[in-house]
Amino acid sequence: MCSFCKQNGESSFIYMGHILKDEKGRVVCPILRMYTCTLCGATGDTSHTRKYCPLNKDKHCVYKKSGRNSAGRKLKR
Repeated sequence: MCSFCKQNGESSFIYMGHILKDEKGRVVCPILRMYTCTLCGATGDTSHTRKYCPLNKDKHCVYKKSGRNSAGRKLKR
């Protein structure tokens, strides 16, 4: 199960279809792999969100709730 996709409100068909990282810690989630961190530029194997960026020392959430998932679809509330 991919916790990134589940947290972002994707359907169970999506988040149950893959895992977030492999046994070596490389990102395998296709959605997260396409993301480019706006703080450090990481993408692909080392992709991460701004919250988990090494440059975000406090590790606090830097997003505003948009009401949309990672694919841009509105979340069910």
